[in-house]
Order: sequence, then structure tokens, then C-alpha cells
Amino acid sequence: MAYSTQIIGSFLIVILGLISSRIIYNITKRAIKEFELKYLFKKVGLEKIEKQLPIIIRYLIIAISIIF
Repeated sequence: MAYSTQIIGSFLIVILGLISSRIIYNITKRAIKEFELKYLFKKVGLEKIEKQLPIIIRYLIIAISIIF
């Protein structure tokens, strides 16, 4: 019985990690667009980071939730 609660808890953590990663991904994309950070990235020479940063953050959150 104790293992079943741990397994259910693990699944809930992973599911919450997936949901929160999607939410934070959308917030990051919106923040880059609204604050016009792409111009700042372009000025510094990091044009590709504009598209990659939300993806990196999303996968980082998923990895952390899987580790938990």
C-alpha cells in the first residue's frame, strides 16, 4: 500500500511539472515578445536565443520534475 501512494505521488509530480512547464513556456514567449527582448538579443548577438530560451526553460522544468 505504501508503494502505491509513492507511485501516485510521483505521477502527480510529473504531471504538475508538465503542466507548469507549458505555462512557464508560454509566459516566457510572451515576455520576450512584450518586452521586445528580441531586439536586445539581436543587439548583443544572440538572435537564436530568442526561440531557444523558452524551450530550454521548459525542458529544464520537466527534468527537475522527473528528478523529484
